[in-house]
Amino acid sequence: MDYKLIVIIVVLLVAVVGYVRLYRHYRRNIKKVRFLFDAIDNGDFSFNFPTEKRNKEDKILHQSLNRIKLFLQHTREEQMEREKYYEQILNAVDTGIMVVDSHDNIMQHNQAALRLLDTDVLTHINQVKGKLKDEHLAKHETQAMLKDKHVRIIALSDVSHELSNQEVDSWIKLIRVLTHEIMNTITPVTSLSETLLKELGSQELYAAKSSSAEQAKLKQGLETIHKTGTELLAFVNNYRRFTHVPQPQPALFYVEPFLERMAMLCNHEVEIAVTPKDLLAYADESLISHVVT
Repeated sequence: MDYKLIVIIVVLLVAVVGYVRLYRHYRRNIKKVRFLFDAIDNGDFSFNFPTEKRNKEDKILHQSLNRIKLFLQHTREEQMEREKYYEQILNAVDTGIMVVDSHDNIMQHNQAALRLLDTDVLTHINQVKGKLKDEHLAKHETQAMLKDKHVRIIALSDVSHELSNQEVDSWIKLIRVLTHEIMNTITPVTSLSETLLKELGSQELYAAKSSSAEQAKLKQGLETIHKTGTELLAFVNNYRRFTHVPQPQPALFYVEPFLERMAMLCNHEVEIAVTPKDLLAYADESLISHVVT
């Protein structure tokens, strides 16, 4: 009986010692794994688990932990390279980018945002709240989720250059319109003036008994030159008042005299037929004459 009791006690002692050693081994391994993840979480990859002069189990465990470390280190380096690459792209564009959290804290921004908002530091949206209302800044906002947090991505663009280009284009178009209208109007007036000067210099017009028809023709031609020149000056002055097409001033006028005046600018024989003779039109006679010319 005593012999059996001794055996049982010895077996229990061996079991307890084995359990204690196994528990300590387990705790050491747990500490090693915890140390691995704590170091990685802090961005420290300088450690290395020794594999020499170790028993088989420890050697396998250390090799496995070193492989995990190398894998996570490689993944982190790739992520950092990717972030640098994206950051370079963001800093290369002219569009300002800001990532703002739900408390209006600016989590991230690029160099263009600093330049457009004329500041050296961006930490909170209140710093640039007034500048965001600048009419030369176009703002586009997008909602997104980042690490389970609701954020706003704000894109800023400088439209002042675009407005300047549009103004230049408008001035170019204005100059083209003015040149076109002036040339179209001056050309027939010049031609008509030359014709009248030739007739004025001829002996028939200087003769004392010149016909009343020739005098009427000369008078009508001079009146046409005068009216056309007056309308041209009015047209240019309206454009000088600033880059907008003159507002039409409609009024009633007779169509036949208007067409006769237009026909004289052609300096060719033009047949005019208006029915009825006293036909009236309600329009801006000056602007219509530019269209016909």
